[in-house]
Amino acid sequence: MIDLMTLEAVDERRRAALQAPERMKPPIRDVAAYEIMVRAGERLQKEAVEIGTRRQLTPIEAYAPHWVTGGDVVYLNCRDGYDMSPGTAMSAGTVALLSHFEPGAVLSAIDRYRPTTLQLLPPALADILNHPKAASCDFSSLRCCIVGGDKVPPAVQERFRDRAGLAVTETCGMTESFSYAMNPPYGEKRLGSIGRPVHDTRLRLVDDAGREVAPGEVGEILVASRANMGGYWADPAETAKVLQDGWIRTGDLARMDADGYYWFAGRKKDIIIHGGSNISPLEVEDVIYQHPAVRTAGVVGVPDEHAGEIVRAYVALRDDAPALAQDELQAFVAARIAAYKVPAEVEFVSELPLNAVGKVDRRRLKEWAQKK
Repeated sequence: MIDLMTLEAVDERRRAALQAPERMKPPIRDVAAYEIMVRAGERLQKEAVEIGTRRQLTPIEAYAPHWVTGGDVVYLNCRDGYDMSPGTAMSAGTVALLSHFEPGAVLSAIDRYRPTTLQLLPPALADILNHPKAASCDFSSLRCCIVGGDKVPPAVQERFRDRAGLAVTETCGMTESFSYAMNPPYGEKRLGSIGRPVHDTRLRLVDDAGREVAPGEVGEILVASRANMGGYWADPAETAKVLQDGWIRTGDLARMDADGYYWFAGRKKDIIIHGGSNISPLEVEDVIYQHPAVRTAGVVGVPDEHAGEIVRAYVALRDDAPALAQDELQAFVAARIAAYKVPAEVEFVSELPLNAVGKVDRRRLKEWAQKK
């Protein structure tokens, strides 16, 4: 079921404050931890994240100025997050809420409510594009489609652009620090980039020793923001590992180009080391997604006594796709990527495991690999 809430009686003084952010000083007491958010972590003690009041204002300050367009904004919220709902409300817009994500329901909502803004996870975007209703859906009302929570394969972005006539606005963030980078919603987007630092956020890229890397080199992303968490609930030791001198060590890897756009390179813990060379699972997945028969894919490293690790790919095919053999997919990938990055093993599955927030669950994939 879809519930529609229209906010018609928004105080004009709030709108004026949004148009002049320097005046926006809500009389809210700054509380270090007033909410506990659960993240999709691998260990229970890392899942409880302390969130302060400043964190809740950051989405409004970051997003709302983009939505102040005379109250004609319609935000379709079809995921469990609500980061953009407050900003939409503050701009006298409309929030359409779906009780849960289902591709057909989302497409029906787009046709019925004509949203201007849509926010999705990458697997959800692929599911929408693969749904039979996508061919007839009218996407023309959309001005912005924000996708984040995981890497958005360029092949999926190109399919959406071709079908909807709109480029995806890719973003990147984490429960511990909100969205810390985003392509400009209505500005220049770079396909495959996670964009630039968002409002009131600073980023650094460092090596394993904590030294800043040169432009163009890959390093770990460190985030300084008012949206940063207070810490992990009742876990000071884990907090000290992640939150250092006001900077959160994200565990995310990226490089920065000459224009200040960041390019996600994966998670440090997911990097596959093959014969002394580093392989990003995301790079391999991006190539696999280019095959027209592929619906979803996940790549992990598997221990190997000679090479250290080899690449294994788990692939779910589209319902209407013909059968695809392992050697066919390997040949397809080999034509587009270095030989040592080509999956040594490919397993076709009906569905890939997803974690609590809808991302491909690499931990589960590694568990599958260990059972082989």
